[in-house]
Amino acid sequence: GDRADGYSVTASAYHGNWTSTDQVPERAVALGLLDRFGFIDPTNGGESHRHAVTFDFAKPLGRWQLEANSYALDYQLDLFSNFTYALDTANGDQFEQFDARKAYGANAQISRATRYAGLPGVLTLGFQSRRDDIGRVGLYLTDERQRLRTIREDAVRRIGLGFHVEQQLQPMEWLRIVAGLRHDRA
Repeated sequence: GDRADGYSVTASAYHGNWTSTDQVPERAVALGLLDRFGFIDPTNGGESHRHAVTFDFAKPLGRWQLEANSYALDYQLDLFSNFTYALDTANGDQFEQFDARKAYGANAQISRATRYAGLPGVLTLGFQSRRDDIGRVGLYLTDERQRLRTIREDAVRRIGLGFHVEQQLQPMEWLRIVAGLRHDRA
């Protein structure tokens, strides 16, 4: 189909691993002790992935036009950093930031051409929903990527709903007037 009467499915995937240079002392680079892309701690860096799939749909319904989409997302970040290297002489100052979440959502709207006081416009009524399932998000004290202590760890489950109505008017080619109302609930 096309944008007015059809559908599409899109999938994407990303996975990355890296070693971070983090903070490198300029004097160590100037003395040749470190390359400017070198590192003090080879365990700084991280791993991340993101997988997503979306479904878009459009269909004319008489004078109205329906547009909808839905999506699912799987995301994870595991990041290891060390900003000081010197405060905790026994364990080092490396810390881990961890985030693992899934999100699901849907959006739908119907719209149609309008004419008020001789001005062309578009009236839109819409709905949005999203569910976030954050299984674990945390901050940990680590040494060589091994957890020593939990600083903070949380889990979040959230559902959000939104409704909106919008009226656009276009009195001139270069001027568009938009008025609307929106209500969100989490």
